Amino acid sequence: MEDRPIKLSEIFILIFIIIINFLDFFEFLPGDVDFTKKILSWLLLAYLLYRISLTELFFGVRNKFIDISLIIAYFLLIIKNLVGYVSVAVDEANLLAPLYTFVISNNIAIEMRSFYIGGILLILLSILMTFLLEVKKPSLMDVIHEHGYAITIGKKLERFIATFLVLVFFFIIVFNLVMEWLAIAVDASLLVVAFFFYMFTLFRSHFRKLSPRSFLYKVGDAGEEFYANFIGLFHSRERIFLGISGLLVLHLLTDVANFIIPYIFGFHDILYFGHLGIGHDPLYLLFLKDTITTIFLQKVYISWLYLFNIFAMLFLLILPAYIWYKLYKRSGFFVSNKKLCIFFVAVMVFILAPVFKIKEMAVQGLVGVDIITSQLSPNINLPLVVLPTLLFGILIYFLSFNHSIKEKLIGVGIVLIDIFFAIYIFYFFKSSASYYIETIKLLFNIKKYFIATYFILFFIMGALFYIVGFIIFLSETKKEFRYIR
Repeated sequence: MEDRPIKLSEIFILIFIIIINFLDFFEFLPGDVDFTKKILSWLLLAYLLYRISLTELFFGVRNKFIDISLIIAYFLLIIKNLVGYVSVAVDEANLLAPLYTFVISNNIAIEMRSFYIGGILLILLSILMTFLLEVKKPSLMDVIHEHGYAITIGKKLERFIATFLVLVFFFIIVFNLVMEWLAIAVDASLLVVAFFFYMFTLFRSHFRKLSPRSFLYKVGDAGEEFYANFIGLFHSRERIFLGISGLLVLHLLTDVANFIIPYIFGFHDILYFGHLGIGHDPLYLLFLKDTITTIFLQKVYISWLYLFNIFAMLFLLILPAYIWYKLYKRSGFFVSNKKLCIFFVAVMVFILAPVFKIKEMAVQGLVGVDIITSQLSPNINLPLVVLPTLLFGILIYFLSFNHSIKEKLIGVGIVLIDIFFAIYIFYFFKSSASYYIETIKLLFNIKKYFIATYFILFFIMGALFYIVGFIIFLSETKKEFRYIR
Protein backbone atom coordinates (compact mmCIF):
# COMPACT_ATOMS: atom_id res chain seq x y z
CA MET A 1 0.00 0.00 0.00
CA GLU A 2 1.61 3.24 -1.05
CA ASP A 3 1.88 5.97 1.56
CA ARG A 4 -0.20 8.64 -0.14
CA PRO A 5 -2.11 11.48 1.53
CA ILE A 6 -5.40 10.20 2.89
CA LYS A 7 -8.63 12.13 2.57
CA LEU A 8 -10.97 12.48 5.51
CA SER A 9 -13.85 11.24 3.36
CA GLU A 10 -11.96 8.01 2.64
CA ILE A 11 -11.46 7.40 6.35
CA PHE A 12 -15.19 7.79 7.01
CA ILE A 13 -16.07 5.50 4.08
CA LEU A 14 -13.72 2.77 5.28
CA ILE A 15 -14.95 3.07 8.86
CA PHE A 16 -18.54 2.92 7.60
CA ILE A 17 -17.81 -0.24 5.56
CA ILE A 18 -16.14 -1.91 8.54
CA ILE A 19 -19.00 -1.03 10.92
CA ILE A 20 -21.67 -2.18 8.45
CA ASN A 21 -19.90 -5.51 7.92
CA PHE A 22 -19.54 -6.04 11.67
CA LEU A 23 -23.24 -5.38 12.15
CA ASP A 24 -24.02 -7.74 9.26
CA PHE A 25 -21.79 -10.45 10.74
CA PHE A 26 -23.58 -10.25 14.11
CA GLU A 27 -27.00 -10.06 12.40
CA PHE A 28 -27.83 -6.57 13.72
CA LEU A 29 -28.67 -5.08 10.34
CA PRO A 30 -32.35 -4.60 9.43
CA GLY A 31 -33.41 -6.53 6.34
CA ASP A 32 -33.62 -3.43 4.14
CA VAL A 33 -30.14 -2.22 5.11
CA ASP A 34 -28.72 -5.71 4.61
CA PHE A 35 -30.20 -5.84 1.09
CA THR A 36 -28.76 -2.41 0.32
CA LYS A 37 -25.38 -3.61 1.57
CA LYS A 38 -25.52 -6.61 -0.79
CA ILE A 39 -26.15 -4.25 -3.71
CA LEU A 40 -23.28 -2.06 -2.53
CA SER A 41 -21.01 -5.12 -2.39
CA TRP A 42 -21.93 -5.95 -5.98
CA LEU A 43 -21.18 -2.39 -7.08
CA LEU A 44 -17.84 -2.36 -5.27
CA LEU A 45 -16.77 -5.61 -6.91
CA ALA A 46 -17.96 -4.29 -10.27
CA TYR A 47 -15.71 -1.28 -9.73
CA LEU A 48 -12.87 -3.62 -8.82
CA LEU A 49 -13.37 -5.56 -12.06
CA TYR A 50 -13.33 -2.28 -13.97
CA ARG A 51 -10.05 -1.29 -12.30
CA ILE A 52 -8.52 -4.67 -13.06
CA SER A 53 -9.78 -4.43 -16.67
CA LEU A 54 -11.14 -7.68 -18.06
CA THR A 55 -10.01 -6.80 -21.58
CA GLU A 56 -6.47 -6.40 -20.29
CA LEU A 57 -6.80 -9.71 -18.46
CA PHE A 58 -8.10 -11.50 -21.58
CA PHE A 59 -6.29 -9.66 -24.39
CA GLY A 60 -3.46 -7.70 -22.78
CA VAL A 61 -4.93 -4.38 -23.94
CA ARG A 62 -7.49 -2.20 -22.19
CA ASN A 63 -10.79 -1.05 -23.68
CA LYS A 64 -12.95 0.76 -21.14
CA PHE A 65 -16.18 0.53 -23.16
CA ILE A 66 -15.88 -3.24 -23.52
CA ASP A 67 -14.88 -3.56 -19.86
CA ILE A 68 -18.06 -1.81 -18.71
CA SER A 69 -20.24 -3.69 -21.20
CA LEU A 70 -18.78 -7.03 -20.18
CA ILE A 71 -19.36 -6.35 -16.49
CA ILE A 72 -22.98 -5.40 -17.25
CA ALA A 73 -23.44 -8.63 -19.26
CA TYR A 74 -22.04 -10.73 -16.42
CA PHE A 75 -24.32 -9.06 -13.87
CA LEU A 76 -27.35 -9.62 -16.07
CA LEU A 77 -26.52 -13.34 -16.16
CA ILE A 78 -26.58 -13.57 -12.34
CA ILE A 79 -29.70 -11.55 -11.60
CA LYS A 80 -31.18 -14.87 -10.43
CA ASN A 81 -28.88 -14.69 -7.39
CA LEU A 82 -30.35 -11.36 -6.38
CA VAL A 83 -33.88 -12.64 -6.98
CA GLY A 84 -33.05 -15.66 -4.83
CA TYR A 85 -31.87 -13.40 -2.02
CA VAL A 86 -35.07 -11.35 -2.22
CA SER A 87 -37.23 -14.49 -1.95
CA VAL A 88 -35.44 -15.43 1.28
CA ALA A 89 -35.22 -11.92 2.79
CA VAL A 90 -38.81 -10.87 2.08
CA ASP A 91 -39.96 -11.69 5.63
CA GLU A 92 -37.53 -9.10 7.05
CA ALA A 93 -38.42 -6.35 4.59
CA ASN A 94 -39.84 -3.02 5.74
CA LEU A 95 -39.39 -0.01 3.46
CA LEU A 96 -38.38 -2.23 0.53
CA ALA A 97 -41.34 -4.60 0.92
CA PRO A 98 -43.08 -3.30 -2.28
CA LEU A 99 -39.87 -3.84 -4.27
CA TYR A 100 -39.50 -7.36 -2.85
CA THR A 101 -43.12 -8.16 -3.71
CA PHE A 102 -42.68 -6.90 -7.26
CA VAL A 103 -39.48 -8.92 -7.79
CA ILE A 104 -41.02 -12.12 -6.40
CA SER A 105 -44.22 -11.66 -8.44
CA ASN A 106 -42.20 -11.21 -11.63
CA ASN A 107 -39.19 -13.37 -10.82
CA ILE A 108 -39.40 -15.63 -13.88
CA ALA A 109 -39.77 -12.72 -16.32
CA ILE A 110 -36.93 -10.80 -14.64
CA GLU A 111 -34.58 -13.79 -14.67
CA MET A 112 -35.39 -14.82 -18.24
CA ARG A 113 -35.18 -11.36 -19.80
CA SER A 114 -32.00 -10.41 -17.97
CA PHE A 115 -30.38 -13.69 -19.03
CA TYR A 116 -31.40 -13.19 -22.67
CA ILE A 117 -29.99 -9.67 -22.69
CA GLY A 118 -26.80 -10.75 -20.92
CA GLY A 119 -26.33 -13.80 -23.16
CA ILE A 120 -26.84 -11.84 -26.38
CA LEU A 121 -24.56 -9.06 -25.14
CA LEU A 122 -21.84 -11.62 -24.39
CA ILE A 123 -22.02 -12.89 -28.00
CA LEU A 124 -21.93 -9.36 -29.43
CA LEU A 125 -18.96 -8.45 -27.23
CA SER A 126 -17.15 -11.59 -28.40
CA ILE A 127 -17.63 -10.43 -32.01
CA LEU A 128 -16.50 -6.90 -31.16
CA MET A 129 -13.41 -8.14 -29.32
CA THR A 130 -12.57 -10.45 -32.23
CA PHE A 131 -12.48 -7.60 -34.73
CA LEU A 132 -11.25 -4.79 -32.52
CA LEU A 133 -8.68 -6.10 -30.04
CA GLU A 134 -5.16 -7.35 -30.56
CA VAL A 135 -3.87 -10.17 -28.34
CA LYS A 136 -0.77 -9.12 -26.41
CA LYS A 137 1.30 -10.53 -23.58
CA PRO A 138 0.56 -11.13 -20.77
CA SER A 139 -3.05 -12.22 -21.27
CA LEU A 140 -5.34 -15.22 -20.99
CA MET A 141 -5.81 -15.39 -24.78
CA ASP A 142 -2.04 -15.51 -25.19
CA VAL A 143 -1.97 -18.48 -22.80
CA ILE A 144 -4.21 -20.41 -25.23
CA HIS A 145 -1.90 -19.53 -28.15
CA GLU A 146 -3.79 -16.60 -29.67
CA HIS A 147 -1.56 -13.75 -30.90
CA GLY A 148 -1.99 -10.37 -32.59
CA TYR A 149 -5.05 -9.54 -34.70
CA ALA A 150 -7.22 -12.15 -36.42
CA ILE A 151 -6.70 -11.46 -40.14
CA THR A 152 -8.38 -14.13 -42.26
CA ILE A 153 -12.03 -15.20 -42.08
CA GLY A 154 -10.99 -18.57 -40.68
CA LYS A 155 -8.84 -16.93 -38.03
CA LYS A 156 -11.66 -14.51 -37.13
CA LEU A 157 -14.07 -17.41 -36.68
CA GLU A 158 -11.50 -19.26 -34.59
CA ARG A 159 -10.82 -16.10 -32.54
CA PHE A 160 -14.56 -15.51 -31.99
CA ILE A 161 -15.10 -19.06 -30.68
CA ALA A 162 -12.03 -18.84 -28.44
CA THR A 163 -13.08 -15.41 -27.14
CA PHE A 164 -16.64 -16.50 -26.43
CA LEU A 165 -15.52 -19.65 -24.61
CA VAL A 166 -13.02 -17.64 -22.54
CA LEU A 167 -15.73 -15.15 -21.55
CA VAL A 168 -18.09 -17.98 -20.58
CA PHE A 169 -15.29 -19.79 -18.73
CA PHE A 170 -14.43 -16.69 -16.72
CA PHE A 171 -18.09 -16.10 -15.92
CA ILE A 172 -18.92 -19.57 -14.63
CA ILE A 173 -15.60 -20.41 -12.97
CA VAL A 174 -14.53 -17.04 -11.57
CA PHE A 175 -17.14 -14.27 -11.73
CA ASN A 176 -20.21 -16.24 -10.66
CA LEU A 177 -18.46 -17.91 -7.73
CA VAL A 178 -16.66 -14.80 -6.52
CA MET A 179 -19.81 -12.67 -6.70
CA GLU A 180 -21.70 -15.23 -4.63
CA TRP A 181 -18.86 -15.66 -2.12
CA LEU A 182 -17.37 -12.20 -1.62
CA ALA A 183 -20.38 -10.04 -2.37
CA ILE A 184 -23.19 -12.00 -0.72
CA ALA A 185 -22.17 -14.98 1.35
CA VAL A 186 -18.88 -14.28 3.08
CA ASP A 187 -18.08 -10.59 2.68
CA ALA A 188 -18.90 -9.78 6.31
CA SER A 189 -17.10 -12.85 7.66
CA LEU A 190 -14.08 -12.12 5.47
CA LEU A 191 -13.79 -8.56 6.71
CA VAL A 192 -14.26 -9.53 10.38
CA VAL A 193 -11.57 -12.21 10.13
CA ALA A 194 -9.26 -9.76 8.33
CA PHE A 195 -9.95 -7.17 11.02
CA PHE A 196 -8.94 -9.44 13.88
CA PHE A 197 -5.95 -10.75 11.93
CA TYR A 198 -4.59 -7.27 11.38
CA MET A 199 -5.46 -6.25 14.94
CA PHE A 200 -3.32 -9.14 16.15
CA THR A 201 -0.54 -8.10 13.78
CA LEU A 202 -0.86 -4.50 14.88
CA PHE A 203 -0.48 -5.25 18.57
CA ARG A 204 2.33 -7.74 18.01
CA SER A 205 4.28 -5.14 16.10
CA HIS A 206 3.76 -2.66 19.00
CA PHE A 207 2.41 -0.12 16.53
CA ARG A 208 5.81 0.18 14.86
CA LYS A 209 5.24 -1.60 11.56
CA LEU A 210 1.59 -0.73 10.91
CA SER A 211 0.18 2.76 11.21
CA PRO A 212 -3.53 3.17 12.02
CA ARG A 213 -4.01 4.51 8.50
CA SER A 214 -2.43 1.49 6.80
CA PHE A 215 -4.32 -0.76 9.22
CA LEU A 216 -7.58 0.83 8.15
CA TYR A 217 -6.79 0.32 4.48
CA LYS A 218 -5.66 -3.25 5.01
CA VAL A 219 -8.96 -4.13 6.67
CA GLY A 220 -11.10 -2.25 4.16
CA ASP A 221 -9.23 -3.62 1.16
CA ALA A 222 -8.89 -7.25 2.35
CA GLY A 223 -11.26 -8.77 -0.21
CA GLU A 224 -10.21 -6.44 -3.01
CA GLU A 225 -6.49 -7.13 -2.58
CA PHE A 226 -7.05 -10.88 -2.53
CA TYR A 227 -9.27 -10.81 -5.62
CA ALA A 228 -6.87 -8.62 -7.61
CA ASN A 229 -3.84 -10.80 -6.81
CA PHE A 230 -5.68 -14.00 -7.55
CA ILE A 231 -6.91 -12.90 -10.97
CA GLY A 232 -3.29 -12.19 -11.90
CA LEU A 233 -2.63 -15.95 -11.90
CA PHE A 234 -4.64 -16.23 -15.13
CA HIS A 235 -2.19 -13.98 -16.96
CA SER A 236 0.52 -16.56 -17.52
CA ARG A 237 0.77 -20.03 -19.01
CA GLU A 238 2.83 -21.22 -16.03
CA ARG A 239 0.30 -20.16 -13.38
CA ILE A 240 -3.12 -20.62 -14.96
CA PHE A 241 -3.48 -24.23 -13.76
CA LEU A 242 -2.46 -23.14 -10.28
CA GLY A 243 -5.19 -20.50 -10.47
CA ILE A 244 -7.76 -23.11 -11.51
CA SER A 245 -6.85 -25.41 -8.61
CA GLY A 246 -6.88 -22.37 -6.32
CA LEU A 247 -10.49 -21.64 -7.29
CA LEU A 248 -11.32 -25.20 -6.32
CA VAL A 249 -9.65 -24.73 -2.93
CA LEU A 250 -11.76 -21.61 -2.36
CA HIS A 251 -14.88 -23.79 -2.25
CA LEU A 252 -13.71 -25.25 1.05
CA LEU A 253 -12.26 -22.03 2.39
CA THR A 254 -15.47 -20.07 1.94
CA ASP A 255 -17.48 -22.71 3.79
CA VAL A 256 -15.51 -21.77 6.90
CA ALA A 257 -17.30 -18.42 6.63
CA ASN A 258 -20.57 -19.90 5.36
CA PHE A 259 -20.94 -22.56 8.05
CA ILE A 260 -18.23 -23.00 10.69
CA ILE A 261 -17.97 -19.40 11.91
CA PRO A 262 -21.80 -19.08 12.15
CA TYR A 263 -21.96 -22.40 14.00
CA ILE A 264 -19.33 -21.23 16.50
CA PHE A 265 -20.74 -17.75 17.11
CA GLY A 266 -24.41 -18.51 16.54
CA PHE A 267 -24.87 -15.90 13.77
CA HIS A 268 -25.72 -16.84 10.22
CA ASP A 269 -26.45 -15.26 6.84
CA ILE A 270 -30.09 -15.48 5.90
CA LEU A 271 -29.23 -16.25 2.26
CA TYR A 272 -27.52 -19.54 3.12
CA PHE A 273 -29.54 -20.64 6.15
CA GLY A 274 -32.99 -19.39 5.15
CA HIS A 275 -33.95 -22.57 3.28
CA LEU A 276 -31.57 -25.18 4.72
CA GLY A 277 -33.98 -26.51 7.33
CA ILE A 278 -33.06 -28.70 10.31
CA GLY A 279 -29.55 -29.80 11.16
CA HIS A 280 -27.98 -26.34 11.28
CA ASP A 281 -28.04 -25.55 14.99
CA PRO A 282 -25.22 -23.52 16.56
CA LEU A 283 -22.75 -25.60 18.52
CA TYR A 284 -23.42 -24.00 21.90
CA LEU A 285 -27.05 -25.20 21.78
CA LEU A 286 -25.99 -28.75 20.94
CA PHE A 287 -23.32 -28.64 23.62
CA LEU A 288 -25.85 -27.53 26.24
CA LYS A 289 -28.19 -30.35 25.25
CA ASP A 290 -25.37 -32.90 25.49
CA THR A 291 -24.14 -31.67 28.88
CA ILE A 292 -27.32 -30.61 30.67
CA THR A 293 -27.73 -33.87 32.64
CA THR A 294 -24.09 -34.96 32.90
CA ILE A 295 -21.60 -34.92 35.75
CA PHE A 296 -18.45 -32.76 35.71
CA LEU A 297 -16.09 -35.42 34.25
CA GLN A 298 -18.52 -36.15 31.42
CA LYS A 299 -18.73 -32.44 30.69
CA VAL A 300 -14.94 -32.40 30.35
CA TYR A 301 -15.07 -35.35 27.93
CA ILE A 302 -17.82 -33.73 25.85
CA SER A 303 -15.94 -30.42 25.80
CA TRP A 304 -12.89 -32.29 24.46
CA LEU A 305 -14.96 -33.83 21.66
CA TYR A 306 -16.64 -30.58 20.65
CA LEU A 307 -13.38 -28.63 20.72
CA PHE A 308 -11.53 -31.09 18.53
CA ASN A 309 -14.47 -31.43 16.15
CA ILE A 310 -14.18 -27.69 15.58
CA PHE A 311 -10.42 -28.04 15.09
CA ALA A 312 -10.98 -30.88 12.63
CA MET A 313 -13.40 -28.94 10.45
CA LEU A 314 -11.19 -25.86 10.48
CA PHE A 315 -8.14 -27.96 9.56
CA LEU A 316 -9.88 -29.92 6.82
CA LEU A 317 -11.43 -26.83 5.24
CA ILE A 318 -8.47 -24.45 5.59
CA LEU A 319 -5.44 -26.70 5.07
CA PRO A 320 -6.11 -27.33 1.35
CA ALA A 321 -5.62 -23.57 0.94
CA TYR A 322 -2.42 -23.77 2.99
CA ILE A 323 -1.17 -26.61 0.78
CA TRP A 324 -2.09 -24.59 -2.31
CA TYR A 325 -0.20 -21.59 -0.93
CA LYS A 326 2.87 -23.76 -0.36
CA LEU A 327 2.60 -24.99 -3.95
CA TYR A 328 2.33 -21.38 -5.09
CA LYS A 329 5.44 -20.37 -3.11
CA ARG A 330 7.24 -23.69 -3.74
CA SER A 331 8.53 -23.42 -0.20
CA GLY A 332 8.09 -26.97 1.10
CA PHE A 333 6.16 -28.08 4.16
CA PHE A 334 7.01 -27.51 7.79
CA VAL A 335 4.69 -28.26 10.71
CA SER A 336 5.57 -28.02 14.40
CA ASN A 337 5.17 -31.10 16.59
CA LYS A 338 2.32 -29.52 18.54
CA LYS A 339 0.33 -28.61 15.45
CA LEU A 340 0.85 -32.05 13.94
CA CYS A 341 -0.33 -33.60 17.20
CA ILE A 342 -3.46 -31.42 17.33
CA PHE A 343 -4.27 -32.19 13.69
CA PHE A 344 -4.20 -35.97 14.12
CA VAL A 345 -6.16 -35.85 17.39
CA ALA A 346 -8.78 -33.62 15.74
CA VAL A 347 -9.20 -35.91 12.73
CA MET A 348 -9.42 -38.97 14.98
CA VAL A 349 -12.11 -37.31 17.13
CA PHE A 350 -14.00 -36.22 14.02
CA ILE A 351 -14.03 -39.81 12.74
CA LEU A 352 -14.98 -41.47 16.06
CA ALA A 353 -17.42 -38.90 17.48
CA PRO A 354 -18.53 -36.39 14.83
CA VAL A 355 -20.77 -33.40 15.51
CA PHE A 356 -20.37 -32.26 11.88
CA LYS A 357 -21.41 -34.07 8.73
CA ILE A 358 -20.99 -33.04 5.09
CA LYS A 359 -23.41 -33.93 2.33
CA GLU A 360 -24.62 -32.52 -0.95
CA MET A 361 -27.07 -29.63 -0.79
CA ALA A 362 -30.57 -31.11 -0.70
CA VAL A 363 -32.50 -27.86 -1.25
CA GLN A 364 -33.98 -27.28 -4.70
CA GLY A 365 -32.27 -24.42 -6.52
CA LEU A 366 -29.21 -24.40 -4.26
CA VAL A 367 -25.87 -25.85 -5.33
CA GLY A 368 -23.01 -26.85 -3.10
CA VAL A 369 -22.02 -28.81 -0.03
CA ASP A 370 -24.12 -28.69 3.10
CA ILE A 371 -22.37 -28.93 6.47
CA ILE A 372 -24.82 -29.97 9.17
CA THR A 373 -24.46 -30.25 12.93
CA SER A 374 -25.86 -32.79 15.38
CA GLN A 375 -25.50 -33.88 18.98
CA LEU A 376 -23.07 -36.61 19.92
CA SER A 377 -24.40 -40.14 19.49
CA PRO A 378 -26.21 -41.25 22.69
CA ASN A 379 -24.48 -44.64 22.42
CA ILE A 380 -20.98 -43.20 22.49
CA ASN A 381 -18.68 -44.31 25.32
CA LEU A 382 -16.98 -41.04 26.22
CA PRO A 383 -13.85 -42.40 27.98
CA LEU A 384 -13.24 -44.93 25.18
CA VAL A 385 -13.06 -42.07 22.69
CA VAL A 386 -11.38 -39.30 24.69
CA LEU A 387 -8.59 -41.29 26.38
CA PRO A 388 -7.38 -43.13 23.22
CA THR A 389 -7.34 -39.86 21.25
CA LEU A 390 -5.35 -38.22 24.04
CA LEU A 391 -2.82 -41.06 24.08
CA PHE A 392 -2.69 -41.03 20.29
CA GLY A 393 -1.87 -37.34 20.35
CA ILE A 394 0.93 -37.83 22.87
CA LEU A 395 2.34 -40.64 20.70
CA ILE A 396 2.27 -38.43 17.57
CA TYR A 397 3.98 -35.62 19.46
CA PHE A 398 6.95 -37.73 20.57
CA LEU A 399 7.25 -39.60 17.25
CA SER A 400 7.53 -36.22 15.52
CA PHE A 401 10.94 -35.63 17.09
CA ASN A 402 12.27 -38.17 14.58
CA HIS A 403 12.58 -36.23 11.31
CA SER A 404 12.12 -39.28 9.09
CA ILE A 405 8.93 -40.30 10.92
CA LYS A 406 7.70 -36.70 10.97
CA GLU A 407 8.06 -36.43 7.20
CA LYS A 408 5.94 -39.57 6.81
CA LEU A 409 3.35 -38.22 9.28
CA ILE A 410 3.09 -34.98 7.31
CA GLY A 411 2.61 -37.05 4.15
CA VAL A 412 -0.16 -39.07 5.86
CA GLY A 413 -1.76 -35.82 7.01
CA ILE A 414 -1.76 -34.46 3.46
CA VAL A 415 -3.33 -37.71 2.22
CA LEU A 416 -6.11 -37.36 4.83
CA ILE A 417 -6.70 -33.78 3.74
CA ASP A 418 -6.81 -34.86 0.09
CA ILE A 419 -9.33 -37.61 0.90
CA PHE A 420 -11.60 -35.08 2.62
CA PHE A 421 -11.06 -32.70 -0.30
CA ALA A 422 -12.05 -35.44 -2.76
CA ILE A 423 -15.24 -36.25 -0.80
CA TYR A 424 -16.12 -32.58 -0.60
CA ILE A 425 -15.57 -31.99 -4.32
CA PHE A 426 -17.56 -35.14 -5.15
CA TYR A 427 -20.56 -33.81 -3.22
CA PHE A 428 -20.17 -30.36 -4.76
CA PHE A 429 -19.92 -31.78 -8.28
CA LYS A 430 -22.86 -34.11 -7.69
CA SER A 431 -25.01 -31.22 -6.45
CA SER A 432 -23.92 -29.03 -9.37
CA ALA A 433 -24.54 -31.77 -11.94
CA SER A 434 -28.02 -32.46 -10.57
CA TYR A 435 -28.88 -28.77 -10.74
CA TYR A 436 -27.67 -28.35 -14.32
CA ILE A 437 -29.26 -31.54 -15.62
CA GLU A 438 -32.65 -30.70 -14.11
CA THR A 439 -32.43 -27.08 -15.31
CA ILE A 440 -31.41 -28.07 -18.85
CA LYS A 441 -34.29 -30.57 -19.04
CA LEU A 442 -36.73 -27.90 -17.89
CA LEU A 443 -35.40 -25.33 -20.36
CA PHE A 444 -35.76 -27.75 -23.27
CA ASN A 445 -39.27 -28.67 -22.15
CA ILE A 446 -40.34 -25.00 -22.18
CA LYS A 447 -38.46 -24.43 -25.45
CA LYS A 448 -35.91 -21.98 -24.04
CA TYR A 449 -33.16 -23.29 -26.30
CA PHE A 450 -30.96 -20.19 -26.12
CA ILE A 451 -30.68 -20.32 -22.33
CA ALA A 452 -30.40 -24.13 -22.41
CA THR A 453 -27.36 -23.87 -24.70
CA TYR A 454 -25.66 -21.56 -22.24
CA PHE A 455 -26.42 -23.95 -19.38
CA ILE A 456 -24.95 -26.85 -21.33
CA LEU A 457 -21.75 -24.81 -21.70
CA PHE A 458 -21.84 -23.98 -17.98
CA PHE A 459 -22.24 -27.66 -17.12
CA ILE A 460 -19.40 -28.83 -19.39
CA MET A 461 -16.99 -26.16 -18.16
CA GLY A 462 -17.97 -26.79 -14.55
CA ALA A 463 -17.39 -30.53 -14.91
CA LEU A 464 -13.98 -29.98 -16.50
CA PHE A 465 -13.14 -27.47 -13.78
CA TYR A 466 -13.87 -29.86 -10.91
CA ILE A 467 -12.17 -32.87 -12.48
CA VAL A 468 -9.13 -31.13 -13.93
CA GLY A 469 -8.72 -28.79 -10.96
CA PHE A 470 -8.60 -31.64 -8.46
CA ILE A 471 -6.20 -33.69 -10.59
CA ILE A 472 -3.91 -30.65 -10.88
CA PHE A 473 -4.04 -30.11 -7.12
CA LEU A 474 -3.08 -33.74 -6.44
CA SER A 475 -0.32 -33.86 -9.04
CA GLU A 476 1.20 -30.54 -7.94
CA THR A 477 1.09 -31.62 -4.29
CA LYS A 478 2.87 -34.87 -5.10
CA LYS A 479 5.44 -33.09 -7.26
CA GLU A 480 6.22 -30.29 -4.80
CA PHE A 481 5.99 -32.24 -1.55
CA ARG A 482 9.10 -32.03 0.56
CA TYR A 483 9.61 -31.68 4.28
CA ILE A 484 11.78 -28.80 5.43
CA ARG A 485 13.25 -28.76 8.93
